[in-house]
Amino acid sequence: MKYRFGVPLLLVFCFFSIKTLAQDAEAYSTIYRKTFLETAQTDMTKAHEIADSLFNISTTPQFKAKSLMLSATLYEQQQQLEKSTRIAEQAYTIISETNDFSWQVRVCGFLASQYRILQLYKKSKIYCDRALELIPQIPQPEAAQSAAGLVNQELSYYYMAAKNYQAAIRHIEVSKQSFDKVSQNKDFFQANNEQLLGLNYYHLNQPAKAMQHYRKGLEMLKQMPDNHVRGLVYNGMSAVYIQKSDTANAKKYLDSANAIAGRSSYLRLKNEILKTTQSYFLKVKDLSRFEEARQKQDSIREQITQRNTRFLDSSFVELEKTTQQAQQENNAKNIPLAAGGLMLVAGGSYFYFYRRKQKQQHRLFTAYFEEKKQLVPTPPQSKPSHYLVYTDADDTEEAEAKTADAEALVENPADVLTGRKQDSALLLSEETLQRLLNSLSEFEAQQQFTSGTITLSQMAAQINTNIKYLSYVIKTYKGRDFNGYINELRVDFMIRQLKEQPQWRSYKISVLAEKAGFSSHGKFTTIFKGVTGLSPSVFIQHLENEDKASIN
Repeated sequence: MKYRFGVPLLLVFCFFSIKTLAQDAEAYSTIYRKTFLETAQTDMTKAHEIADSLFNISTTPQFKAKSLMLSATLYEQQQQLEKSTRIAEQAYTIISETNDFSWQVRVCGFLASQYRILQLYKKSKIYCDRALELIPQIPQPEAAQSAAGLVNQELSYYYMAAKNYQAAIRHIEVSKQSFDKVSQNKDFFQANNEQLLGLNYYHLNQPAKAMQHYRKGLEMLKQMPDNHVRGLVYNGMSAVYIQKSDTANAKKYLDSANAIAGRSSYLRLKNEILKTTQSYFLKVKDLSRFEEARQKQDSIREQITQRNTRFLDSSFVELEKTTQQAQQENNAKNIPLAAGGLMLVAGGSYFYFYRRKQKQQHRLFTAYFEEKKQLVPTPPQSKPSHYLVYTDADDTEEAEAKTADAEALVENPADVLTGRKQDSALLLSEETLQRLLNSLSEFEAQQQFTSGTITLSQMAAQINTNIKYLSYVIKTYKGRDFNGYINELRVDFMIRQLKEQPQWRSYKISVLAEKAGFSSHGKFTTIFKGVTGLSPSVFIQHLENEDKASIN
């Protein structure tokens, strides 16, 4: 049965205006939950109006922060990440001035989620760690357990993004243990945990376990109005039935999921359901409707990408422009008037050397693409494995030190570099060699090298080999040591993105470095220049010039 939240805004306002110095926390929470779980699913405009009214009548920092977080959550469902993140940051500023550590943790968890969605994983991890530090300061045991449940739930999303499903499951189980000790909103949070467990087991190709958790989540949601979690559960159940070739049940649950998505403004819910819809139509060999679903998903993805891009543009590009402008104005003030004549005299020489440098840079730019005519990784020849590993200690330099130690164990690496003659001590069989080469192809195709924490030992463990064999194959068939191999893949990846997605050229260099998997702006610039002969900023300028020339 579907519900609509019919409390008029005037009634809400009057109710909270009766005692402005002592707002009714329980009534406030009731309206908050109804707005989030019911109204937002059917009338997003009305939900925003209620959230704005709650903020306007709030008389304490706690209530102001909570109402802001309701607005932020509604914008997040609409994939308007710029607004949701800015409002949440505003809420964090307000709530951090109080002793309400429970809501400080909740806001940190929300911001961690937003930055994870934007693939700014380091910033996401900062907020997760901040939340974990705050939890012991929550005086109420139930509130502390609720906060711990939410943070571990967010960490599960973090590891799912890394395709480390076993780690994600461990965090979900910890989250469940925490939510078992709370009473408020327990069923909703636990239902979402069951949905997440179902999704992880689906990715681990364990359909029976996945269905078990989906059904458990559906049972918990039985007494609640339709919401996005129920839509995700229906969608997951449909995906499992598609995997089992049970198209009748797949369609049944897919229709239920689509019904919820049709009334929702939650773009990521729509995107997931359209993905499953395409799988269903492929299974029943209805190619025309498959193409229709694909086009719809492309439209949704474009909206998501545009909104993510707007956030990155406003948050990073504008900041950089402001900094550059301030620097230019400061420099202008410090230039003595007497330097004008000297600059005029030097202008001719500067122009000559500048043009000469530009020509040299353009030759390097052109030479790079001549050498790298095909930058797309070799397609995998077997079922993909999952290599990306995120560790709690996000320290790239430490990981690289471990990698260097591991590579030192390889016997006679100099012999390997002189040709493809196999080290006799390794005794690699042809079957093992081919398996490792296929694994490297999968690794490149899945772009798992963008993990900032990947190491030789981790990669070897993931593909079920030892570091000697893996190091040998990389050096022999890729012509690089492990660090060189990873770094060149990262540079090639970033160049593809800069060529194919022009909006990336507006991002700060530090953002590009993080997306490619480098630990710092400086390391990225140094390695990028070592591979291409040009700094990232100069390379981007040549791409821009090339695009302008082609248009003209």
